[in-house]
Amino acid sequence: MIKPVKSDDEEVHDDGPASAPSGHDYASVNDPHRHRHYNSYFQASVTLNIALILSSIFMSVLIHKMARESASSEHSNEYSSFPELRWRPLPDEKEVIHRVAFGSCSSQRMPQPYWDIVTVFEPDILLLMGDNVYGDCEPLPSNNTPVDPIAVEKACAPLEQAYRDMANHPSVQGAAGRIPVFATLDDHDYGISDANTFNPYKDVARELFRDFFNINDLPIDGVYRSKTWGPTGQRLQVILLDTRYSRSPFRTTGDPTMPFEPHQDESSTNANDTLSESKRMLSDEQWTWLEARLSEPADLRVIVSSIQVLNSVTPFECWRHIPAEQTRFINLIRSKSALLLSGDRHVGGFYWNEDGTIIQEVTASSWTHTIPYGAFDNCSSASECDENDPMRDGDFVRDNHFGSLEIDWENHTASGSLEEKRCW
Repeated sequence: MIKPVKSDDEEVHDDGPASAPSGHDYASVNDPHRHRHYNSYFQASVTLNIALILSSIFMSVLIHKMARESASSEHSNEYSSFPELRWRPLPDEKEVIHRVAFGSCSSQRMPQPYWDIVTVFEPDILLLMGDNVYGDCEPLPSNNTPVDPIAVEKACAPLEQAYRDMANHPSVQGAAGRIPVFATLDDHDYGISDANTFNPYKDVARELFRDFFNINDLPIDGVYRSKTWGPTGQRLQVILLDTRYSRSPFRTTGDPTMPFEPHQDESSTNANDTLSESKRMLSDEQWTWLEARLSEPADLRVIVSSIQVLNSVTPFECWRHIPAEQTRFINLIRSKSALLLSGDRHVGGFYWNEDGTIIQEVTASSWTHTIPYGAFDNCSSASECDENDPMRDGDFVRDNHFGSLEIDWENHTASGSLEEKRCW
């Protein structure tokens, strides 16, 4: 029996809407932010907790206090080009992780209250899922073939400046000394929108990312990494994928409002399309690495993909546009006690796929500029604006937010939430 999770401000009912699959319990159907509660092998469940915290006076004091203390932190970035940041080291591998925060899409051009909010939230680790800054590189000269490394570095001056602006923000400096951060990249911090393997800026962007977060263990073909914490029975494995460095271009439609569509599969009669099997989301090296990581013992796995995995309808970037790779990935993680996290979309949402084994995904996007109703058309409600996706449970979250994961090792449950918090 699936056990509903009750948050502090919502009533839990054992009956869901008429269209609900049998055997699942729901939060109150009268709650506009309700989301299905369900269990995987690890009994991971999802709730939404909406809260208001922190006055502007407290925020101001907190920002400056953290910045001053961070400046004297013992964790110095001696060899970094961003010495103003002193990142707190990741937890020791023996440490038990109980609380994880995660988020994406944070523009350095906008206010940064979520660094302070997440710091007050006190997670054991913060996962940054890409678009950690916005600094698209400038176009290269059309005759720049072969690519001139000096020209590329010069073109990426806006990306370096974006990191520098973020590094100089007092809230970021304060949080860096208090929250261990484990991060990956998406397109806007890879130097170009909708970045793929033909991105000429990817190696410069990779080095700026490495320098900003003071990382010394990146692979040569991207930024994918993994870490495991805790003893047997409390082992949390976090896997960060790189869905940009080696990814094939998606099939384009020519319509900027619906830019992509899936590559055709083997049964296609469209001779103008390349079979999806020849396209890839991850490099062969990353697939081999991922298979090896999934063979390691873990009691709960969190897998971060900067773009959505389970979304079945969107014309925007997601795994469905290379069907063979999506199928390969889903088959690989079945029965691996894995929760998927993603960003990129500038809306939040909960997704699940019950095809023999339940697979769950939480999309948390964004910290600074989530898309409101009516941003690109005249719609004004979820029924008008949201994608009609059977994989998604509930409405999109359209206020700035971050995600949280509370792990109860004793009861073998993990509760995921999207935290929408306002400062005033």
